[in-house]
Amino acid sequence: MTSQFFTRAQYTAGQCDFRTFYGQFVNERITAYVVNRFKPAVLLDSTDEHLNDSPLDRWDWMANSIPILVNLELWKKAHRDQNIWSLSDKVCIAKVAAHLWIASERANQAAKSSNKLVQDY
Repeated sequence: MTSQFFTRAQYTAGQCDFRTFYGQFVNERITAYVVNRFKPAVLLDSTDEHLNDSPLDRWDWMANSIPILVNLELWKKAHRDQNIWSLSDKVCIAKVAAHLWIASERANQAAKSSNKLVQDY
């Protein structure tokens, strides 16, 4: 991820992409929450690029906790000091957290597999 901070206005103007904008709000607490609500295997087995093969009502239900887990000052900074939340904002943060975790897990699994091949050789 980039260290540059993006506001909602910059995001809607196309100055950053979806994952960059919502990813700046992802933290360890959110990631752990999402992974624990879905279970790792469910997320890792997803074949839909938007994770829509996971129950959609679970994303909606889980979204209620996102404002409690996010860095509120950062959120307000991105939204001109307004604490405005839509369901889609909360789901987007949760899904980006899931995507980042999945990518990290797959990279870790690939590294372990690669190390095992080297050791077996």
